[in-house]
Amino acid sequence: MGSDNVNKLEKKWTVAPAQALRWKSGLDVRSMDCGATPGWTGGRDEATALVAARAEELSDLQERLFAEGRKGGSR
Repeated sequence: MGSDNVNKLEKKWTVAPAQALRWKSGLDVRSMDCGATPGWTGGRDEATALVAARAEELSDLQERLFAEGRKGGSR
């Protein structure tokens, strides 16, 4: 997928994902809508395409996190 298409998909976020998905103190998990997509205005197909476009980067980050844990890191 080209970077123009990825940029278009990134713009489907109305709020930065880290902000939209951050845990808020006092929030009761039982009251959350399991089907909610906070901050995301795109559909399922667009979300799938964005994850696929970011798969290599996500894989690299996951590998780094695993390695950090294996060597006793505290992150």
